[in-house]
Amino acid sequence: MKLKVKLNKDIAFSSYLRNVINATHWPWLRKEFEGKIPLSLLNKAKIFSDPLTLRFSFEKHPLKDFEKYNSDFKDLAKRIEKVHNQEWRKYYKDLKEGEKNLKELIDKYGNFIIKTIPTITKNKWRFLEIWFIPVIYRGGTIFANKVLVGCNKRPKEKILSLLIHELFHVNEPPKEKVKRFTRDFKMPRDSREIATVLMTNKLIEKLNKKFKVNIPLQGFHDYFRKMIAKFKPELRKLAESKKSYIPLIKAVDDFLAKKGYRGYYSRYIR
Repeated sequence: MKLKVKLNKDIAFSSYLRNVINATHWPWLRKEFEGKIPLSLLNKAKIFSDPLTLRFSFEKHPLKDFEKYNSDFKDLAKRIEKVHNQEWRKYYKDLKEGEKNLKELIDKYGNFIIKTIPTITKNKWRFLEIWFIPVIYRGGTIFANKVLVGCNKRPKEKILSLLIHELFHVNEPPKEKVKRFTRDFKMPRDSREIATVLMTNKLIEKLNKKFKVNIPLQGFHDYFRKMIAKFKPELRKLAESKKSYIPLIKAVDDFLAKKGYRGYYSRYIR
């Protein structure tokens, strides 16, 4: 398994454009563009969400992915690219620093992380290499073996916890298999995210012990941090008692349902 880092403006724009076309559907993205992109443009972009979201390659400029798409989309993409170019210039030093930090973290901890994740999830790696791509975003996301890491204004230790979290997602079984296992879950998306934070923190504790460092544990996402704060000790016990990926997600889903938690992500994505 090889871990590689690539700072690339065209791929970063692909990430930015994909987020824009989904911003009116997914509230956690909407805040990314407040005061940057007019609401009228976001509303125009949303019509491309369903047909295009899964077709980005994240290997080149998005207009090369969609060369044969209609002129309305191309016009929209060019207008959004102007905003991205401004953001790119604004955060370029941060992105370069993020690239440097990713390389240093991978050199120091990468082998340990790659070897340890399957011992926690009991899932084999499906890829021979994984690419980390710094982008303008407050979080991180994955597409197959590509990890898009928001590096603007992100401290080094926060990049490490995000790197580990997203690698757990890369290590998940194929989407079809995950959907099959979770189709009867009450809150599959929330349960997966919360379980992934729990697994991330389990690995960080192992990493801290192995390397005699004090990397902070990853916190829960803003959207459900307050709701589940009082459940942290019980959720931690669940993470200790379940020895693989699917049983932990199932246990978290059952636990949250019993506590009357209504979910956040699962209202928008299954």
